Amino acid sequence: MNRYSSLAKNRYSALSFAVACAGLVSTAAANAQEAPVKTDKSEQVTTKLAEMPAPRKNLFAFEALAEKSRQLRLASLAALAPEEKKEEPAGPKPGELTITGLADWYYGVNTKAPGHSVFTTPSGDTINIDNVGRAFDIKDRQPGFSLGELNITRAPGKGLGLGLTATLTIGDTARLVHATEPGGTTNWSAVQQLFLSGNHKFLGKDWAIDGGIFATPFGYEVIESSSNDNYSRSFNFALGVPLYHAGVRGTTTLNGKWSLQAGIVNGWNNIADDNNAKSIYAQLTYKAGTKFTNILGWMGGAEGTGAFGAGVPTAGAGGVTLNLFDWQAILTPTDKLKLVGWFTYGGAAGSIQNVGKVSGNWVGMTGIARYQVTPSFAWAARIEQFEDLPGTGGFAPRLGLGYSNLKSYTLTLEYTKKNLVSRLEWRHDSANQALFGSASGNVSDQDTITLGQVYKF
Repeated sequence: MNRYSSLAKNRYSALSFAVACAGLVSTAAANAQEAPVKTDKSEQVTTKLAEMPAPRKNLFAFEALAEKSRQLRLASLAALAPEEKKEEPAGPKPGELTITGLADWYYGVNTKAPGHSVFTTPSGDTINIDNVGRAFDIKDRQPGFSLGELNITRAPGKGLGLGLTATLTIGDTARLVHATEPGGTTNWSAVQQLFLSGNHKFLGKDWAIDGGIFATPFGYEVIESSSNDNYSRSFNFALGVPLYHAGVRGTTTLNGKWSLQAGIVNGWNNIADDNNAKSIYAQLTYKAGTKFTNILGWMGGAEGTGAFGAGVPTAGAGGVTLNLFDWQAILTPTDKLKLVGWFTYGGAAGSIQNVGKVSGNWVGMTGIARYQVTPSFAWAARIEQFEDLPGTGGFAPRLGLGYSNLKSYTLTLEYTKKNLVSRLEWRHDSANQALFGSASGNVSDQDTITLGQVYKF
């Protein structure tokens, strides 16, 4: 059973796509040039003075010329004066409490008019899903309250050397995030994050250490829609990477461009561990100025199949050893344009009750472009492909079917006014199998038009 077991019920080549995606980002990075070197300001003023026309005999022309000369001299003095240093925004003060949040709702129309599919969580809770395969925008032709979120952060200090972060949630998204939680969806859906933070010296480096429940570092997209480029999440988000962990992690800066995060956690999406093993992960981030960010991560360990969401009828029994590789390349060649290449590869091998020895792999490939037309208006386009590849025993680890190939194309228009983010989105999904619902039965494609709004405070 996976996060969307209803999807289980009902190679274009991966290598060529990944090479094309990496080529796009690498080519753009090569063409991105530094800003032209500014000439000395006094030289600029001298040039402007040299370009001024010779005085005319006309008195009014002479007076106009004199006024222009006076303005240029004032500009010259201002240019030669030391530039005023801009103060960096101050961080939170010791012991300072910060509270933020958001409310996310949407209305969508699926042109196939699917009926409800009922998803039953391992703990027995049920969730009605219209748009099969979607992460959170699951409702058709009815208003959906996706997420209410409250973030409470306390900085270390003032008698308490530890910081605190709590992210409390309600809504459909809160339930879906914890849909495979071994400790029960109802028990934990209100807690997206809850961890203590402290700073420690280790191996000659300063580390920020977090312990508790925290969102995964894997994947380009995140749970909050307003922090993404599109309103809906990709198949790669829903099937390719975990959503949260319980454990300990540390983050440190290696030098001016490289940083490292490493952690020991229960595994995929499990606060209450469903086996006695732990998973480990490491993630390297490289930042070349403000224009290019490269993130490479790995996670491995033995997982109980319930929390992992293995797409088989006996999910929750047995265990598999997982390896996940996640790569993100983010390029901003201009202040308005952003290009993203995101590639995920995972493998699972182990034993599942009543199935026996199994193995399988999955590949997720996503490309995103976003352009900020004005300070208030932007558009974003996303193209992706997700493949679930069966191995030993015909086991496809994410959907529990034979070979599955899912594709989607998404176009999102965004308008922001103060605290309200409004998005209008069209999305087309297709698959090599009849995986999606419709009024006349299962089909191999679906189209949705969605209006999403997020109010942030």
